[in-house]
Amino acid sequence: MSEQNPILLYQQQKGSKPVIEDIIPKIITDKSKQKIALDFVVWLRQNKIQLAWGNLKNSWAWKANYKGKTIIGITMKSDSWVDYDNKFWYIIPYFNLKKHTEALMNEKLKNFIQDNQSYCVHGVNRRRKGNCNPKRVCAGGISKTIFGKDFAGLCCGGNLNSTDKIGVTFFDPDDVMIDWVKKLVELEKKTREEAIQKNKK
Repeated sequence: MSEQNPILLYQQQKGSKPVIEDIIPKIITDKSKQKIALDFVVWLRQNKIQLAWGNLKNSWAWKANYKGKTIIGITMKSDSWVDYDNKFWYIIPYFNLKKHTEALMNEKLKNFIQDNQSYCVHGVNRRRKGNCNPKRVCAGGISKTIFGKDFAGLCCGGNLNSTDKIGVTFFDPDDVMIDWVKKLVELEKKTREEAIQKNKK
């Protein structure tokens, strides 16, 4: 799919509320990567996670909702926003991973989380290009300690990237990464289900 003007893309999506399965083959042209994305969507639906159009102006994006709240976001792009690829997709958890620290350490997910930090687009370790303003006070990123390892130049955008929270971005995930993402989603699902049961008492 050729690049589109962000405004035109937004208008097109707003009118059609695109179904993710219809867009995956248009953006993710590599057949093996395409299968990974489609299979992941099937898994989400089987686990009662609903996918809705994400309402972004410069991306094909969906929010995956569970128990009334977004659990992950899925975005697909068809431009050169990421340094290493011109057609890709990525997953962002919409929950603070820090609250699952004990479980993540037990599941040996620590390295997975550390390896998939989001760096500031104006820092030396950036993984992606972007429209962030280099004159903003956050340009260059922030420093955080994540599971005992110090990081510098991390993105501080969004409500999950502050110094007291842990946020990640999973770019162009392969089968192994998808399995880890599923574990994270299952952890958050369990937490939400327990909270609902607790509130009923």
